[in-house]
Amino acid sequence: MTAPLTIRTGSLYHRKTTARFTPVQLYTGWGCLDPPALSLRRHRVHACGYALQTASRKEIWADVKVFADHAYIVRESEGHGVQIFDLAVLRPYYNDTTSSPLRSFSTTFKYSDFKCHNLVINEESAFGYAVGTPTCSGGLHAFDLADPSAPVFAGCFSADNYTHDAQCVIYAGPDMRYTGSEICFALNEDTLTVVDVSDKSDMVQLGRFEYNCILD
Repeated sequence: MTAPLTIRTGSLYHRKTTARFTPVQLYTGWGCLDPPALSLRRHRVHACGYALQTASRKEIWADVKVFADHAYIVRESEGHGVQIFDLAVLRPYYNDTTSSPLRSFSTTFKYSDFKCHNLVINEESAFGYAVGTPTCSGGLHAFDLADPSAPVFAGCFSADNYTHDAQCVIYAGPDMRYTGSEICFALNEDTLTVVDVSDKSDMVQLGRFEYNCILD
């Protein structure tokens, strides 16, 4: 592979098997590494191979998250949306070094067609949040992952404009007022914005803390 690539942290793990794959975001799409390839010390996609062609134009900024044996792939290019890939498709190719190392697969489902800067998934609540999209003023675009292969739009938080990244959790204290609530900590252009997203139809900003870390 000669295309530029970004390796995102973590592994794709299929719960019903011992199969583990490492996700790789490529300039032209998405692929994954099978651990035996790593021992070969070769900088190429091996075994499970080149998975998905980008759903739109090539763009170096991309992200992938994994939930319920599905990969969710976003890219900052128009028309891409969220590509969803069922990892069960890869099981027959785990640790397979006997056949071609490069294969092509199809998207299981595509959610929306927006460009997206980043993707957040709260596994406890089974909700995803696309951030840095043209929707929701660039803020939290929530979708329900009750059916992991077919997300459903759930709501927007747009009161504080563009979000670069976020972490969403089920709050466990110490502030008892919000224990059990789903809270998102959004890293916006110049603030850390805290949002109660428990009610997706009425997400509420709890706090906004400014920072200045822009380098000249």
